[in-house]
Amino acid sequence: MKKIILISSIFLFWNISYPKTIFAEEIKVNSVNVTPNETYFLIDYNMDGEVGNEYDINLFLKRESNPSFSYKIQYPKASGDIGKLNYTKKNNSIKWFPGEEFIDQFSDYSDLYFEIHVYEKSSGISWWNYVGGAALIGGSAAILLLKKPPQKLGGPPSRP
Repeated sequence: MKKIILISSIFLFWNISYPKTIFAEEIKVNSVNVTPNETYFLIDYNMDGEVGNEYDINLFLKRESNPSFSYKIQYPKASGDIGKLNYTKKNNSIKWFPGEEFIDQFSDYSDLYFEIHVYEKSSGISWWNYVGGAALIGGSAAILLLKKPPQKLGGPPSRP
C-alpha cells in the first residue's frame, strides 16, 4: 500500500510541475509569409487565438525533400513574437538571423519552409491535479479505514 501512495505522490508532483505543455491545445496559424533580407528572414503570420492571452510560440525550419529534418529556431537567433509568455496580437512577426554557419550549410533553399506551432498557456490548476489529488486522498483514506485493528489475544492459559 505504501507503494501506491508513493506512486500517487510522484504522479501528483509530476503533474503539478508539468501540466500545461503536455495537455495544451495547438492554436491554428494562418497566412505565413516569409520575406528574406540580406542578414535575416522576416516571418509574418496570423493566428486564431484571442488577443491578450499567453502563448508558447515555436518556429521550425523544415525541408520538403527530407521529412525527418526539423530545426527549432530559438532566441537569440530569433526575435519578435516567439517563445514563451508572449502576449500576442493578430499580426505577428519573427525576425530570424541565421548567421554564416547556417547559410554555408545549405546551398539549395528551394525546398526549405517554416512551420509555426502555437500553444495557449492555460492559467489556473489543471483538472489532472484534481484527479491526482482525489486519488491520493481516496487511497490514503482507504488504507486508514480498511486497516484491520490488531487482534487481542486472550489472557494466559489457566493453571491446571
